[in-house]
Amino acid sequence: MKAIGFMYNYSENKPITKYYGLFRIIPIANYLREYGIELQVYSPKHVNPDTKMVMGYLVGENGLIPKIFPIPKINGNWYTGMNRSKLTHTMGKDEFREWHLSHGISTYPPYELCSFVKNKLTSYEALNDNPGILQPVTELYQGTQTQVESLLTLSSTVFFKPWKGNKGDNIYILKQLQGKFIVHYYLKRQVEEFLFSTLKDASQFINKRTAKHKFIIQQGLDSILYEQRPFIFRAILLNDGDRWHWLHKVVVAKHKSDIANTTQDSTNFFTKDLLTELFGREEAARLLRKLKSTCFTINDTLSQKFSEPLNENAFDLMIDKQKNFHLIELNTQPGMTKPGLPLNYKFKNLFSPEGEEKKYYDTTVKPHGILLGKFLKYQLDKWLEEHAA
Repeated sequence: MKAIGFMYNYSENKPITKYYGLFRIIPIANYLREYGIELQVYSPKHVNPDTKMVMGYLVGENGLIPKIFPIPKINGNWYTGMNRSKLTHTMGKDEFREWHLSHGISTYPPYELCSFVKNKLTSYEALNDNPGILQPVTELYQGTQTQVESLLTLSSTVFFKPWKGNKGDNIYILKQLQGKFIVHYYLKRQVEEFLFSTLKDASQFINKRTAKHKFIIQQGLDSILYEQRPFIFRAILLNDGDRWHWLHKVVVAKHKSDIANTTQDSTNFFTKDLLTELFGREEAARLLRKLKSTCFTINDTLSQKFSEPLNENAFDLMIDKQKNFHLIELNTQPGMTKPGLPLNYKFKNLFSPEGEEKKYYDTTVKPHGILLGKFLKYQLDKWLEEHAA
């Protein structure tokens, strides 16, 4: 039977059980099964480079089935961040990638994109040469007060973020307010507040706290708020092998938070619903078209920078008070989970959703998985044609 692989990032000896992993593999597997193709999931940790075999799981109709299988020639990866599993058989991450490529094994998204997306500064600079893409000024943080002062001339708010991203954690936000300087620090869904009378004191505080790691410094935006809360648009563009499609949602920060990130207890909304509530039906439709055009411009620019085909790109954007969309960053864990559902909601059974769960599954999770599956099938069909006897 034909097979496609899908890698996950857990180093434990257990199946891929986290919801954001199952959200992907179940609809992909259901789509591929219709064409006689198995979806086999595995962690690179368990790959044996000598035998080219791996202990993983077949995604069945009702659950995950343990199985040992040859590594498939075509593979997906559950997100575009670098694979973090600690590998066995003496191979580290870089060695695994080289081994993977040297044995004619293809992975999507390609490793080149994975490295690119994780570096916020590199991605900013690469897309900044297109004047049609608006981005807040982003620089490598040098730890100087002069640099902070420069960004404060553009906005009263400045962000300090880990340069490789960290799910909304370990972020410092500096605000200038009525001659005072407030620093908010976000970590593990908690926020600490520090008040300073001078910029010098605030800068020294941030510099001391960030000195051991690389950070970027980013201009804050004067963005439109929803119920006094900031929000981002999460757009995912998916290539089915023939053309690009897009999915989208809105992530709204919790009250009194500056971070719109699902891992920071933010709330997901359908884009059309939130825009309509803010602007009315006609203006919402216009803004949705403008958002789509902006996202496809970003996607075209990004895709041209890679030699291998890309199957999935995800962008976080904000809208300013002039109703222009700004790319905040590329997203490394794109998913369409839970818009319209309560915060921290978990499906009772993703293999057989029913009732209201099925409605949300069919409108968000399933379309995402099907498009990922179509691309992987396209690549497998292409590989089989090229290697036909």
